[in-house]
Amino acid sequence: KAWNDLHLWKPEQMESHLGQNLVGRVLVVDPSVLKDPYKTSDNQLFLAQSGNGCYPRALGTKVFGTFLNDGERSFLYRTDFAGILKDEYIPDWAKQAIRDAQEEEQEMEQEESQEQDPGMQMQ
Repeated sequence: KAWNDLHLWKPEQMESHLGQNLVGRVLVVDPSVLKDPYKTSDNQLFLAQSGNGCYPRALGTKVFGTFLNDGERSFLYRTDFAGILKDEYIPDWAKQAIRDAQEEEQEMEQEESQEQDPGMQMQ
């Protein structure tokens, strides 16, 4: 298929992700990273949540987060992204997916803090 027929996100709809903190930002996955059946604009949206790749001066490059179209938690490398989607282009369905992903992350953090072994505390 021709790239234009895929209706992917365009460079003018993004800002550069280079030199920026990516935590909480909606990133656009470079289409060359996606397998052909997944080269759609919906599959390109990824919410960055953690990892050294979120920070411009960190040595690591992994960006952990959530694909907004299906809620899959995964990681990509900082170089796998074309840019940050400008806020005015974020679709309504993706805004809801962002809220859902952030709520899930908060719940996981609360569970982890409750699971810490109290037996290791000094008395």
